[in-house]
Amino acid sequence: MFLNFHTHFSNHNEFEILNIDVENNLSQSYFSIAYHPKDADKFCDFNSEISSKKCLAIGECGIDKNIDIAIEIQEKVFIEHVILSEKFELPLIIHCVKAWNEILAIKTKLNPKQKWILHGFRKTPILPSVLENNVLIGIGPAILFDEKLILALMSIPVNQILLETDDNEKVDIMEIYMKVAQIKNISLQQLELQIEENFIRTFKKWRNG
Repeated sequence: MFLNFHTHFSNHNEFEILNIDVENNLSQSYFSIAYHPKDADKFCDFNSEISSKKCLAIGECGIDKNIDIAIEIQEKVFIEHVILSEKFELPLIIHCVKAWNEILAIKTKLNPKQKWILHGFRKTPILPSVLENNVLIGIGPAILFDEKLILALMSIPVNQILLETDDNEKVDIMEIYMKVAQIKNISLQQLELQIEENFIRTFKKWRNG
């Protein structure tokens, strides 16, 4: 089974978690939901959406230094998402652009119990810190072409990754599985089993559903 933990486009894979904006929550599929940093200034209560049986995660949320929303607002809203993640016992899917230090500081201060996933991972210099702080790494379409990421993946334990297609409508999750299996020098079946184990460990509501 190919498990896609984060996608913006439903392309009918065996199993996927569709990323949903709070204001456009029309999903009949399993989904994650949050206010993206670009919408942090619109944040308001969305507890009822999170309570849905189909909601498997909070996200994507985080901090992005490439957008115009003030960092103070982004940090405050990110903390609200962490609180919701803990309240509903759901993992947190994180969008991080040039803000790992700020996100790590919040993690250290709040000491959350739920799993955190750094999605769309490409910033290889922060890899040691991410792994040391028990944050799962989301590997997406960049693994098909990014030589630095390919090199970094060789040193990432396979039990600390999840796979995604993110916002790339043209890439199938199977392509990412095949590439990761090749890089890790394991069979596709071995990778499928390990990712499923990681998935079950992370997305409790799916496991218990």
